[in-house]
Amino acid sequence: MTSSSPETPLTSEDAQGLLAMLSARVEIKRGMSDRELDRVEERWGFRFAPEHRTLLGAGLPTGSRSWPDWRDGEAEDLAERLAWPVDGVLLNSLNMTGPALSARPTELAWAR
Repeated sequence: MTSSSPETPLTSEDAQGLLAMLSARVEIKRGMSDRELDRVEERWGFRFAPEHRTLLGAGLPTGSRSWPDWRDGEAEDLAERLAWPVDGVLLNSLNMTGPALSARPTELAWAR
């Protein structure tokens, strides 16, 4: 397997190699079509990085909390996963110290 960098994008062969390494820990389902990937991006309002699209096109890792099932996953689970980065940044900002933040809230008001 070759290494991937901005100059050398992830190839389908590289993706197959990565998925082979994952297959001992997760189920690898049939890869997603461009149409399926486009629908996920449109539904959730983001774009997969090109390398991620290549990986998901080669095979869809599932069966683990580490890998969302973009094809058959529950909408609530996917929404929660997509909120993790935003919630993390906001929680980190709440934990900042300094004179301007002397009275910090202990949790997010919108936390589930």
